[in-house]
Amino acid sequence: AVIMLLAEAEGYIQRLRDSVGADNPAFAALRGFARDLMGWLIARGQVNVIVTIAVVILLLALNVNGALIWAVMTFFLGFIPFLGLAIAALLPALLTFVQQGLTSALLLGLGYFVISTISENILWPKFLGRGLNMSAAYILVSAFVFGWLMGIPGILLSGPLSVFLLLILSLFKETSWITNMIVTRDQSEAPEENYS
Repeated sequence: AVIMLLAEAEGYIQRLRDSVGADNPAFAALRGFARDLMGWLIARGQVNVIVTIAVVILLLALNVNGALIWAVMTFFLGFIPFLGLAIAALLPALLTFVQQGLTSALLLGLGYFVISTISENILWPKFLGRGLNMSAAYILVSAFVFGWLMGIPGILLSGPLSVFLLLILSLFKETSWITNMIVTRDQSEAPEENYS
Protein backbone atom coordinates (compact mmCIF):
# COMPACT_ATOMS: atom_id res chain seq x y z
CA ALA A 1 0.00 0.00 0.00
CA VAL A 2 2.82 2.40 0.88
CA ILE A 3 4.58 1.72 -2.43
CA MET A 4 1.34 2.38 -4.32
CA LEU A 5 0.79 5.65 -2.44
CA LEU A 6 4.36 6.76 -3.12
CA ALA A 7 4.02 5.87 -6.80
CA GLU A 8 0.88 7.99 -7.08
CA ALA A 9 2.14 10.85 -4.90
CA GLU A 10 2.83 13.21 -7.80
CA GLY A 11 -0.74 12.74 -9.05
CA TYR A 12 -2.11 13.63 -5.61
CA ILE A 13 0.07 16.72 -5.48
CA GLN A 14 -1.12 17.81 -8.94
CA ARG A 15 -4.79 17.34 -7.98
CA LEU A 16 -4.24 19.28 -4.74
CA ARG A 17 -2.51 22.11 -6.66
CA ASP A 18 -5.45 22.24 -9.09
CA SER A 19 -7.96 22.28 -6.21
CA VAL A 20 -6.49 24.91 -3.89
CA GLY A 21 -4.04 26.78 -6.11
CA ALA A 22 -0.26 26.69 -6.13
CA ASP A 23 0.04 29.85 -4.00
CA ASN A 24 -2.07 28.48 -1.12
CA PRO A 25 -0.05 28.15 2.13
CA ALA A 26 -1.66 24.76 2.86
CA PHE A 27 -0.38 23.46 -0.46
CA ALA A 28 3.15 24.66 0.31
CA ALA A 29 3.00 23.06 3.78
CA LEU A 30 1.76 19.72 2.43
CA ARG A 31 4.35 19.77 -0.31
CA GLY A 32 7.02 20.35 2.37
CA PHE A 33 5.59 17.47 4.42
CA ALA A 34 5.74 15.16 1.40
CA ARG A 35 9.33 16.23 0.70
CA ASP A 36 10.38 15.67 4.32
CA LEU A 37 8.62 12.31 4.53
CA MET A 38 10.35 11.16 1.35
CA GLY A 39 13.64 12.42 2.79
CA TRP A 40 13.07 10.34 5.92
CA LEU A 41 12.19 7.22 3.90
CA ILE A 42 15.17 7.64 1.58
CA ALA A 43 17.60 8.24 4.46
CA ARG A 44 16.27 5.22 6.36
CA GLY A 45 16.43 3.10 3.20
CA GLN A 46 20.05 4.09 2.52
CA VAL A 47 21.08 3.21 6.07
CA ASN A 48 19.16 -0.07 5.84
CA VAL A 49 21.00 -1.04 2.64
CA ILE A 50 24.37 -0.50 4.34
CA VAL A 51 23.21 -2.41 7.42
CA THR A 52 21.88 -5.25 5.26
CA ILE A 53 25.23 -5.58 3.47
CA ALA A 54 27.05 -5.67 6.82
CA VAL A 55 24.62 -8.29 8.13
CA VAL A 56 25.08 -10.48 5.03
CA ILE A 57 28.86 -10.34 5.51
CA LEU A 58 28.46 -11.20 9.20
CA LEU A 59 26.09 -14.09 8.52
CA LEU A 60 28.26 -15.51 5.75
CA ALA A 61 31.39 -15.19 7.91
CA LEU A 62 29.69 -17.17 10.68
CA ASN A 63 28.24 -19.66 8.17
CA VAL A 64 24.61 -19.06 9.19
CA ASN A 65 22.03 -20.80 7.02
CA GLY A 66 19.62 -18.56 5.12
CA ALA A 67 21.81 -15.47 5.19
CA LEU A 68 19.92 -13.76 2.35
CA ILE A 69 16.54 -14.35 3.97
CA TRP A 70 17.76 -12.90 7.26
CA ALA A 71 19.27 -9.95 5.38
CA VAL A 72 15.99 -9.13 3.63
CA MET A 73 14.19 -9.34 6.97
CA THR A 74 16.84 -7.03 8.45
CA PHE A 75 16.28 -4.48 5.68
CA PHE A 76 12.54 -4.23 6.29
CA LEU A 77 12.72 -4.39 10.09
CA GLY A 78 15.31 -1.60 9.93
CA PHE A 79 12.46 0.85 9.32
CA ILE A 80 11.48 0.38 12.97
CA PRO A 81 13.61 3.00 14.74
CA PHE A 82 16.11 1.65 17.28
CA LEU A 83 14.39 -1.74 17.75
CA GLY A 84 14.24 -3.19 14.25
CA LEU A 85 17.75 -4.58 14.17
CA ALA A 86 17.36 -6.20 17.59
CA ILE A 87 14.18 -7.91 16.42
CA ALA A 88 15.90 -8.99 13.19
CA ALA A 89 18.75 -10.58 15.16
CA LEU A 90 16.56 -12.89 17.25
CA LEU A 91 15.79 -15.66 14.76
CA PRO A 92 19.27 -15.91 13.22
CA ALA A 93 20.81 -15.99 16.71
CA LEU A 94 18.43 -18.76 17.77
CA LEU A 95 19.18 -20.75 14.60
CA THR A 96 22.92 -20.28 15.11
CA PHE A 97 22.63 -21.40 18.73
CA VAL A 98 20.80 -24.59 17.70
CA GLN A 99 23.13 -25.40 14.79
CA GLN A 100 26.53 -24.18 15.97
CA GLY A 101 26.38 -23.62 19.72
CA LEU A 102 26.52 -20.80 22.21
CA THR A 103 29.84 -19.30 21.11
CA SER A 104 28.70 -18.71 17.53
CA ALA A 105 25.35 -17.34 18.70
CA LEU A 106 27.11 -14.90 21.04
CA LEU A 107 29.46 -13.80 18.24
CA LEU A 108 26.45 -13.23 16.00
CA GLY A 109 24.72 -11.22 18.72
CA LEU A 110 27.86 -9.16 19.26
CA GLY A 111 28.12 -8.54 15.50
CA TYR A 112 24.51 -7.35 15.34
CA PHE A 113 25.12 -5.13 18.36
CA VAL A 114 28.15 -3.48 16.72
CA ILE A 115 26.30 -3.03 13.43
CA SER A 116 23.28 -1.56 15.24
CA THR A 117 25.42 0.80 17.30
CA ILE A 118 27.28 2.10 14.25
CA SER A 119 24.14 2.43 12.14
CA GLU A 120 21.99 4.18 14.74
CA ASN A 121 24.67 6.43 16.26
CA ILE A 122 26.85 7.30 13.28
CA LEU A 123 25.18 6.47 9.95
CA TRP A 124 21.57 7.36 10.76
CA PRO A 125 22.29 10.89 12.06
CA LYS A 126 24.54 11.60 9.04
CA PHE A 127 22.02 10.36 6.47
CA LEU A 128 19.12 11.96 8.32
CA GLY A 129 20.93 15.27 8.45
CA ARG A 130 21.55 15.22 4.71
CA GLY A 131 18.07 14.10 3.73
CA LEU A 132 15.79 15.78 6.22
CA ASN A 133 17.68 18.21 8.47
CA MET A 134 15.94 16.93 11.61
CA SER A 135 17.71 16.44 14.89
CA ALA A 136 18.45 12.77 15.60
CA ALA A 137 17.53 13.40 19.24
CA TYR A 138 14.08 14.55 18.08
CA ILE A 139 13.60 11.27 16.16
CA LEU A 140 14.68 9.24 19.20
CA VAL A 141 12.39 11.12 21.59
CA SER A 142 9.56 10.86 19.06
CA ALA A 143 10.01 7.09 18.81
CA PHE A 144 9.71 6.78 22.58
CA VAL A 145 6.76 9.19 22.90
CA PHE A 146 4.74 7.76 20.00
CA GLY A 147 5.60 4.25 21.19
CA TRP A 148 4.37 5.13 24.66
CA LEU A 149 1.17 6.68 23.30
CA MET A 150 0.32 4.07 20.66
CA GLY A 151 2.47 1.02 21.37
CA ILE A 152 4.08 -0.86 18.46
CA PRO A 153 2.18 1.09 15.75
CA GLY A 154 3.52 4.31 17.30
CA ILE A 155 7.09 3.05 17.05
CA LEU A 156 6.56 1.98 13.43
CA LEU A 157 5.00 5.32 12.49
CA SER A 158 7.23 7.56 14.62
CA GLY A 159 9.25 8.84 11.64
CA PRO A 160 6.30 10.00 9.52
CA LEU A 161 4.43 11.24 12.60
CA SER A 162 7.49 13.27 13.64
CA VAL A 163 7.62 14.93 10.24
CA PHE A 164 3.87 15.63 10.38
CA LEU A 165 4.17 17.14 13.87
CA LEU A 166 6.91 19.48 12.62
CA LEU A 167 4.65 20.50 9.73
CA ILE A 168 1.82 21.39 12.11
CA LEU A 169 4.14 23.29 14.45
CA SER A 170 5.64 25.27 11.58
CA LEU A 171 2.24 26.52 10.41
CA PHE A 172 1.64 28.72 13.46
CA LYS A 173 3.66 31.73 14.51
CA GLU A 174 3.32 30.78 18.19
CA THR A 175 4.93 27.34 17.68
CA SER A 176 7.26 27.91 14.74
CA TRP A 177 10.15 28.50 17.15
CA ILE A 178 9.94 24.82 18.13
CA THR A 179 10.42 23.81 14.51
CA ASN A 180 13.39 26.16 14.21
CA MET A 181 15.01 24.44 17.22
CA ILE A 182 14.56 20.94 15.77
CA VAL A 183 15.24 21.52 12.07
CA THR A 184 18.79 22.44 11.10
CA ARG A 185 19.08 24.55 7.96
CA ASP A 186 21.86 26.38 6.23
CA GLN A 187 21.26 30.11 6.31
CA SER A 188 20.83 29.99 2.53
CA GLU A 189 17.91 27.55 3.00
CA ALA A 190 16.20 29.42 5.81
CA PRO A 191 12.76 30.67 4.78
CA GLU A 192 11.86 34.30 4.95
CA GLU A 193 9.36 35.02 7.70
CA ASN A 194 6.32 37.00 6.60
CA TYR A 195 4.40 37.35 9.84
CA SER A 196 2.23 40.45 9.76
